[in-house]
Amino acid sequence: MTEHAAWTAECSGCRATLGHGNGAVPELAACPACGANSPVVQISVHDVARVEVAEDTRVVGRHGEVGKVKPYLDQRVGDDWSHRLRRFVQRIRILDRDNNRYVEKVVDPETGEVLRDVEEPLSDHRGHGSAKQPSSDAPQTSPIKSDPQEKLR
Repeated sequence: MTEHAAWTAECSGCRATLGHGNGAVPELAACPACGANSPVVQISVHDVARVEVAEDTRVVGRHGEVGKVKPYLDQRVGDDWSHRLRRFVQRIRILDRDNNRYVEKVVDPETGEVLRDVEEPLSDHRGHGSAKQPSSDAPQTSPIKSDPQEKLR
């Protein structure tokens, strides 16, 4: 964000200009023209903020009811946040179950660099996203539940 403040001062009696500038307003002396000691100060602040808008479009095709069958087509095109780059990248992802096809392409719009370019049979696309196996150092939850009364005995 960029901020810019400017000020102008004039005499309230004769309207003579007493000064102008950027930043803080200094202490003003009496008007050299009429001797009045009541300046009128106008301060204007100009602020600019950069706003990024991300767009994302998703198309889902099904041969049956939602919740009863998986979509045969799941296509997503648009902007996606890159945690590594700390900015938006452009992503296209297609999961086509009817044609056993997985496509994903990620491009950095600032440099044009292709960050990821995958086209493979969907049946070979395993171990990604929600299909990942938990890592060996991930905390494991115990299936054994302790009895809180046991600790009191």
